[in-house]
Amino acid sequence: MMKRVYIICLFLAGILGIGMYLYSYQYFVQEENETQSITQSSITIPETIEAVAQTEERITRDTLYYMETYRLDQNTTIRETKRMPAEVIGCSRKQFVSYLEKLMEDALLEEQKDGFLSIELIDFSKEAVVVRKTYKEPARECEFYLDVQMGRVIVRNSLDDSLYAYTEIKFETLPENLKREILRGYPIENLEVLYEFLESYSS
Repeated sequence: MMKRVYIICLFLAGILGIGMYLYSYQYFVQEENETQSITQSSITIPETIEAVAQTEERITRDTLYYMETYRLDQNTTIRETKRMPAEVIGCSRKQFVSYLEKLMEDALLEEQKDGFLSIELIDFSKEAVVVRKTYKEPARECEFYLDVQMGRVIVRNSLDDSLYAYTEIKFETLPENLKREILRGYPIENLEVLYEFLESYSS
């Protein structure tokens, strides 16, 4: 009787051992598959980023370069074809914008005197790049201005308000709108404009 019980116990113990072995093996295989899946995912992410970077449009040696000059005060635009600067070959849109910002900071003194206001990117592709420079004629300082003294129009220097010349023009004979302008200090750009005014209103 005892021998039979002993055999049964050994049999059950064997079945239990086999079951634990199978469970452990299955758990190990599952863990290994999950680890491989995570590793593969971490590898594919940089590849995806690299693929996106490669599709980004960049300037090549064959990219056309158009420079527009826009005159704000005249509302005119002139487009010219320029040679692509060597330092921007291979640049992306963002890099090229940075290049233009540097040009804006280093704007030549001659351009500033010419009324240079800004530089901007209008269009960007590997086929063509369009850049626009905007200018506005700088305001000129007037040399003289008209004033009134003893009922007569006089000319003063704009720099120090000193008297430049008396005229024979009677203030009361002038049109009302011109009177108002003179009372505010009618600006005269230079001697040529001054002579034209005097010829027009001298009797």
